[in-house]
Parts: sequence; C-alpha cells; structure tokens
Amino acid sequence: MLVSYSQVQNIHVLSLYNTNVINPAYAGNNGSLNISAVYGTQWIGVIGAPKNFLFNVHAPIFDGFGAGISYERGTIGPLTENGINIDFSYKYDLTEKNHLAVGVKYLHKQVRGFRIW
Repeated sequence: MLVSYSQVQNIHVLSLYNTNVINPAYAGNNGSLNISAVYGTQWIGVIGAPKNFLFNVHAPIFDGFGAGISYERGTIGPLTENGINIDFSYKYDLTEKNHLAVGVKYLHKQVRGFRIW
C-alpha cells in the first residue's frame, strides 16, 4: 500500500518580496514606488497542478501615508481563487531612526470550483 501526503502553499510564502501582501502597514513604507510580479507553479506537467500569480504596487502618497493594491490568482485542480487587496498605511516617526507604522487592508476574494481543464 502506497500512501502520499502533500501540502500546497500559497504565493504568500514569497513575502520577502511582497511584504505588504501580509502586512498592510508596509505599503509605501520605503519611500518609493514599488511594482512586483511573482508567478509560481508546482507539479509541472500534471493536469490541475497548482499555479499562482501575484501583481503588487505600493507607494507613499503624502506626508507619512502610503497606499497599495495587489491582485492574486491561484488555481489548483478544479478550484480558482481571485483576490484584490487594497492597503492604506500611516508611518509616525518616533525618533530620527525609529518609526511606528499602522495599516488597514481591504480584501476581496472570489473562489470558483469545478473548472474543466
């Protein structure tokens, strides 16, 4: 008898390059416009294999405030998940080298099933 277990992790494991997808307080935090896109696939050649895509833009908008938007799409087997995230942040300088940032995230997800390959 052969038994197999597996786990599919979402594109968020790449949060090193897309920090504000996990933490909305990071939106616009580094002082410049940031644009990134990440694509990942697993089990290449297998029908219904997991595929993930993430597109992300964030920037400071004015005097301590930042904003960002991201689109993510993931498919695995018959399921497709689409999501849009909108982030707003505020950075307060505590000292010259230290600051406190807070953020708010709006998330809209849509999940559909039973897609025919």
